[in-house]
Order: sequence, then structure tokens, then C-alpha cells
Amino acid sequence: MTQSNIKIVATIGPATESKKAIRELIKLGVNVFRFNLKHNDLKWHKEKVILVKEVAKSLNRRIAVLIDLQGPQVRLYMPFDKIEVKIGEEVLFDQSVFKVKKKGFFITHPQIVNFLKPNDFFVVDDGRYFFHLEKRGNKFVAVSHQNCIIENKKSINFPEIDFSLKAITKRDVEAIKMLSKTDVDFVALSFVRYKKDIDSLKKIMKRYGMECSIVSKIETRKAIDNLDEIIENSDGIMVARGDLGVELPVEKVPFYQKLIIKRTLKKNKFVIAATQFLQSMIKNRVPTRAEISDIANTVYDLTDSIMLSGETAYGDYPFDAVKILQKTISFNEKLIDDDTRKRFDFKVKGLQESVCASAYEMYLKMKENLKSRLAGFLIFTRTGQTAKLVSRYHPLLPIFTITQDEKTANSLVPYFGVRTFVDKRMAKKAINNLIIRENIKKLKSKKLVKKNQFLITLHDDIWEPEGGTTTIRIVKIK
Repeated sequence: MTQSNIKIVATIGPATESKKAIRELIKLGVNVFRFNLKHNDLKWHKEKVILVKEVAKSLNRRIAVLIDLQGPQVRLYMPFDKIEVKIGEEVLFDQSVFKVKKKGFFITHPQIVNFLKPNDFFVVDDGRYFFHLEKRGNKFVAVSHQNCIIENKKSINFPEIDFSLKAITKRDVEAIKMLSKTDVDFVALSFVRYKKDIDSLKKIMKRYGMECSIVSKIETRKAIDNLDEIIENSDGIMVARGDLGVELPVEKVPFYQKLIIKRTLKKNKFVIAATQFLQSMIKNRVPTRAEISDIANTVYDLTDSIMLSGETAYGDYPFDAVKILQKTISFNEKLIDDDTRKRFDFKVKGLQESVCASAYEMYLKMKENLKSRLAGFLIFTRTGQTAKLVSRYHPLLPIFTITQDEKTANSLVPYFGVRTFVDKRMAKKAINNLIIRENIKKLKSKKLVKKNQFLITLHDDIWEPEGGTTTIRIVKIK
């Protein structure tokens, strides 16, 4: 299948945990496998991370692994499997519910009660059910705003209340410790609100020797308030529309999706758009037209990656969901306005950014004049920075990127259009004509480029530790 420029992130779960299923997902175009640590034990995650990398190696495909930390998600709990609540009915909201066995529930983080007061509202089950609090004596009761059936251990959110919970839980620390020796490429931090949350994660990762890129999930009001500093201190951003749509009025989510993507690209970081893109395909083989429009609009927002969650983790049609996503991306990304600078006021600072901006300008002119004879970009980079700088412009041709080690190559997987390869000589040698020719020959053997096509090549003749791209060459493929 033709590889799209926008990357696909698929969540692994009961529907796709087998070797055969993983193999099929990779063949269908999945680039990143997400492991949701809210589910399954850590031993399962470790085994499946290893399996994904083994299957990817057998297929000679570069596949990245992202572990998604559980974080301090608040859930309700009660001495029943479920309770039925009528509109206007009061139910006990107190830990004594376990002693008196009255209809009601409590929360997994009791300290939150210290921040609550009468008339505060909260939502249950990903925003499906709305309650407000009232005081009866020294206890709270929750008053339902609709008829509902509440199941045990469902999520509960207090959108307008700022309470302090540590961003990293004990289970998260255990996960980092156990998975630090596996081939994990990205760690996603849930419910991040401040820069200090990211700093805490970095310290824990350093303690256990885990060298990964950090993806901050934007899913709280505080994260929106502190968006710029969170982007600045992260390697990538995830627009986690599920919890964000609970924390904010749902009609505001599309606006904030566009805002987050725009600000992330301007900071030269990658962005993953997530949640409910093909939710109906968990049970149905055919998606809704609204879901297809949602994917297309996210493509036009210029995201780097799109993520599937339940669709591939436990859905009935995981492979069909990936096929539909791939087809929708591939068709619509071709319609992106070539000159994305019209939409983004990219600030160009310093030599390296100037070189990359010039390369993009050259791409626009050559694509117009040479049509199909322009094969794309060929970038030689040690840190990956040059590839990131070109990727943020979202050119519609591949950004073939050569770097010196697997870790750097994998860190570039979620970026728009970037396809990475490793040449270990780059760790010691300056770029020369031989290295350029041999890497072009490799691309040609993989049928990624053709004879008589052209590549816009970026590199530095005298290799420096970082930020050393000074040279643009137009190379004709022989």
C-alpha cells in the first residue's frame, strides 16, 4: 500500500495483539503502535512491545512504539456493578456508601473532596451524564440531570475545578521501570497541566535510563492555559479530544484542535490528533460520513499523525478501520495547499532555518516546473532537526532522511512526510559524494525514486555536532 505523508498511530489491544494481526496492521500502513497502559498488566505490554518490534524487523519496516501512561485519571467506584438514576434523583456522594450500602458512589482520589462545594458540577462516563453537588448535613449528594445507568469504575471529570494531583502515578513509575529496557520510542504523558509535570517525567525516565521522546497530551483546561510552555518542553503533542471534550464545551473542541496544531507546528514539534475518528467502526464495518469529514478536516488542519484507539484495540473491524483511514488521508492530503506558509507565520531564525526555508521555496518552484520528475527531499541529519524543519512546511513529496542511528531515525517517524534510514558512517564521516550516491542507490533499489528524477538534498559538508546544515544541492538520479 502507498505510504501517506500523514502517519497512522494504532492502539494495540485484544483485537490486534497477535503476531498475525500486528503484521497485517503494518502492511496496511500503520507507522506507530500505541500501548494504552490503563489496560492490561505491565508484563503484557512488555511482551507485546517486543513482539511489535520483532514483526517490524521481519518486514523490514520502521515502526515506532508509543507507551501512553495512565496518569491520575479520576474514576467513580461503588459497592455495585451499576446503578440506575432518575432525573432529579439524589444519590450519596461519599465514601460511606460502602458502609451504608445506599445508592451512590465515590471517587478514586478522596482528596478532591476538599476542593468541592455545593452547586459544583461534574460529568460521568466521558461526559455522557451530568450531575451537580448539594450538601445534606456533612455529606455531599449528587443530583442527576438526566435518566442514566452508571456503571462502576467509569470516568468522572470536574471541568471547572483545579485540584492538584500528581501527573505521574505509582503505576506509571512501575511502567517506566519495566519498559525502560525495551525498544520504546515515545512516552505519552496524560493529564499534563504544567511544565513541572513534564520535568517530573524527565527525572523519572533519567532515573531508569529510559531515552525516549515525550508526547504531552492536551486534555485539560490548564493544559490549554499553559499550552506554549508545554509545547516548548515536549517533543510532540497529542490532541486528546476525548477528555478535552469533557473538560471544555464540546463545540469548542474543533477550534482548539486547530489552535493546538498550529502552535505545535510553529514550535517545530510533531502533533498527533486522537480520539473517535472512526468510533462507529468499533461495531460497524462502514463509517459515518461525519467521521470521514472529521478525518479530512484534520488532514486540512495539517496534523502530522492521526490515531485510532478503540477502533483497533478492541473493535470488530480493526483492519477495515485502518484501510478507511489510510484511503481518506491519501486522497485528501493531495489537496493541501502547496504553500502552507500562507496559513502559518513561520518565524525563520538563524542559518539552519534559513536553509530549510530556501529548500521549501525551491521545492515549490521545481514541483511546478518539473512535475513528476521531482522525487522529494534527501536530508542528512544527526539530530533530526533539519528533517523537522522541512516537515513543518508539509511538502507533498517524501522527505527521505538519513541519520546515523536507530533511535534518532525512530524519533522522526510521526513527522509528516519523513521516511528515515540509517547510515552509521554519518556518526564519524563528513557527508561526501560517495555517501550521497550510495544512499540514492538504496532508495532506487527500494523503488522509492526513479532514474532521471531529481532530489533536493540538504546536508553539511563539514559535519558539526548539531545545527550544521548549510548546503542545498539538486541531485539528478542516474
